[in-house]
Amino acid sequence: MLAFNDNVYCVAPAEGNNPVSFFRTPKLEAMAFPVQFPTGQNTLDEQRCIKVTPSTYFKSRLFNVDDRFARDTNYLFFAQFVTEIHLAKSSMTVQLRKGKTQTKDGRQITSGMLQNKQEVERLVRNKDATRFMQPLRGTPAYWEKTTKDLFAMVRQLGTPTFFCTFSAAEMRWPEVITAIKRQQGEEVDFEGLNWSEKCDILRSNPVTAMRMFDKRVEALFRDLLFSPAQPLGEIADYFYRVEFQHRGSPHIHGLIWLKGKVPVVDEDDDQTVCDFVDRYISAQLPDPDREPELHKKVSEVQKHSRNHTRTCFKSVNSGCRFGFPKPPCRRTMISRPAENQDTEAIKEKLRPVMELLNEPEAASMTLQQILSRCNLTMEEYEQCLQCMNKKTAIIMKRTEAIKEK
Repeated sequence: MLAFNDNVYCVAPAEGNNPVSFFRTPKLEAMAFPVQFPTGQNTLDEQRCIKVTPSTYFKSRLFNVDDRFARDTNYLFFAQFVTEIHLAKSSMTVQLRKGKTQTKDGRQITSGMLQNKQEVERLVRNKDATRFMQPLRGTPAYWEKTTKDLFAMVRQLGTPTFFCTFSAAEMRWPEVITAIKRQQGEEVDFEGLNWSEKCDILRSNPVTAMRMFDKRVEALFRDLLFSPAQPLGEIADYFYRVEFQHRGSPHIHGLIWLKGKVPVVDEDDDQTVCDFVDRYISAQLPDPDREPELHKKVSEVQKHSRNHTRTCFKSVNSGCRFGFPKPPCRRTMISRPAENQDTEAIKEKLRPVMELLNEPEAASMTLQQILSRCNLTMEEYEQCLQCMNKKTAIIMKRTEAIKEK
């Protein structure tokens, strides 16, 4: 098929012939990737004594010590495409064999119904036409099933105790960079690489980079969170999903349920809730004298920049969508909306404090000095914090953002 401007000319399969299915083309993989298959042998459609599924076949290719397949991004997308088509065909076969011939409202599905555009759209909206897509990761049907599974966990286990986000720091992991270069038969000095060189190395083998991240996530739960030390307490269950940022780096969002009695806002007293929060969560910098390495890492990767980034603003005149800078506070407290007070007026009263926190000079000032500059007393300031939000929220203890006495 050829396309020139608005005109499309069909030149295949030629007059009098029938089109050949994409997956019925012999040696398609070898013809599409001659560099990977110089002899044209051992492709997916090769006759084997033991039948191999596309998923198993491509895993073997991508995880092989010979990294020529893992380094080719075009081959990665080809492998994903073939695997998903195979899953879709298998799922459709099951649906045709076991699926219902009626819609959810009891109507019989006929060929005439499938030729009607409005009826097809109705089938899609009612999920009658997309059930077969559940095995395909990333499809609406897949996430609908996953969401229902998560809701079932919430019904059985209750509200999750922690919501966590863990991002990959592959630019700071020398073992990832050195492993990729070692696969390529080279040695590299990690400390001597600049940012651009590290990016090029990671892009040269995304399979290894992602596998290293996956193994780190496994180790995070197995060796840390589920360890006898129990840094978050005894875990009853967890759930997480992997996402990819705009720059291509993976991260996970997770929910964690703890065993035993966990304090609940508005059910337990505020001090019990705040003590529980302070036990596991901190919004302060570690002591640079006692823990210099931890202080360095937290300062580099866990602090929101005063200059912000373009992802902080949804529009030109909007503030930081992450709510930074956060108000400093001497102790962790719970903020609730006041019945007889105007939330916007309270935020306006705190505006001079928030504007001053954006200035570099605030880093060398105590909280008392900041409040004095803004004509506020400590009592007035804490009263404003306790009712500044439109819904119940926890305000973390933050004293390291400013200089302590």
